Amino acid sequence: MTKATPVETNDGFDCFRRLIQQLCEERCEVAAERLDTLLNHMAWTTGNELIGELGLAIRDFQRSRPTLSYSLRNTLKECKKKVRDACGPLFFW
Repeated sequence: MTKATPVETNDGFDCFRRLIQQLCEERCEVAAERLDTLLNHMAWTTGNELIGELGLAIRDFQRSRPTLSYSLRNTLKECKKKVRDACGPLFFW
């Protein structure tokens, strides 16, 4: 994963960048790498398609690691809201 990726931009994906950074800090490299690949190294047809894929990656991570730090839980909550806003309330968590 590239360490030079800015955390704050104006493209609407900042919460996901913060999540990637926090996952790295909490030694969750596999989840961070998956999110980084989706966000920074793949081409997408639409932003909603990207957000949906990020949502699936978040869901998989949460299922694999039920105990999370307070800070990570808050960032995940923010990202999940973004996914829900883009994909609708029926997105499966």
